[in-house]
Amino acid sequence: MKKERRSESTGHRINLESSPWTRRMPGVLIRALLILSWGTLLGAAEQEGDAGVTPPAPVAVQEAVICKGVVNRAPVEPGETFESSVEKLYCFTRIAGANRETLVHHVWYPPGRNPHDQPLPVKSPSWRTWSEKAVPAGWTGEWRVEVTAEDGTVLKTLVFKVQ
Repeated sequence: MKKERRSESTGHRINLESSPWTRRMPGVLIRALLILSWGTLLGAAEQEGDAGVTPPAPVAVQEAVICKGVVNRAPVEPGETFESSVEKLYCFTRIAGANRETLVHHVWYPPGRNPHDQPLPVKSPSWRTWSEKAVPAGWTGEWRVEVTAEDGTVLKTLVFKVQ
């Protein structure tokens, strides 16, 4: 027995067994199912890949000072105003909360000059680190140092003057 149906638009009889659409239907369905399942597999792989990316360690600044030196991992002569004869200053930070090795940055902003970014490793949940910056005699004015997390989040801003 032939499989037929009538076209709703023309009223003609259509032989379903010989119609190009019905002959291709199994292949079309199989391809569609493969494409859908492949997309699902890709989506799952992307989600697994995203899950494998470790977000930056959540760190916080417990202490941050500008000082004239660091001795025995402690700041020496911290302050907010320094004489231009100082020659060099240090930014000392105590970082807390790193659950894995990460980086913090000390970004120095001398007045009217390009910033200097100093990446510093943090290797434990309680870590002291510091950077130093030469201070040429003519570089007076308001300076700042931003302490940032690995992802660029500003954790602390220190403002000081060189006069």
